[in-house]
Amino acid sequence: MAIKLEELLIPKERNFFKMLNDQAKKAEEGAEAFEKFLESNSTDDFKKVLKAEDEGDELRRITMINLVATFVTPIDREDISNISKQLDDILDELQTAAERINVYRVKGDVHCKRMTNLLRKAIQSVLKAIIHFKENKETALRDVLEVKTYNKETKEEYNKALEKLYGGELTIDVIKMREIYKHIRDCGKATAETSNYIMETIVKTT
Repeated sequence: MAIKLEELLIPKERNFFKMLNDQAKKAEEGAEAFEKFLESNSTDDFKKVLKAEDEGDELRRITMINLVATFVTPIDREDISNISKQLDDILDELQTAAERINVYRVKGDVHCKRMTNLLRKAIQSVLKAIIHFKENKETALRDVLEVKTYNKETKEEYNKALEKLYGGELTIDVIKMREIYKHIRDCGKATAETSNYIMETIVKTT
């Protein structure tokens, strides 16, 4: 998509907070779809996870196009880019986890479900932090700290899952579940990184 000369010469207001908000909502939608897929193992719910990832890619593309076309941004453009990328990474990892479950013909166990539930709550806190950022940075900071709490609990659940997994023989099913656990855990890491960038931005702008 080419950027017109007049768009560079005449400043255009671009709402980057809304763009990031839209990405966070899409990540939440993806997590909810994945959570349902873990329960149902249905093709319809699987497709909803893939659809959320595709739409998330488009939202990321829109954010980047607007970022390139804008001289002055409400916060550092690097921070906008980093937050946008991490939100996109959440959906990428969710898609990969869903694809592995689908290809391996396995069902998400209790550990998958617990980690995903914590992930969804963490994403909701990220969404709240983005909403509160402009009006109340103190509240946004509390939202970010919630993410860190959920991420800590996700790590603990991940370690419990691995401990149980390695308690028996190293079978092909163990290897499959280990990979699925890892992708869900990586979703949590991307969510935590998103909150870290938001926290850094709060510090810079306070």
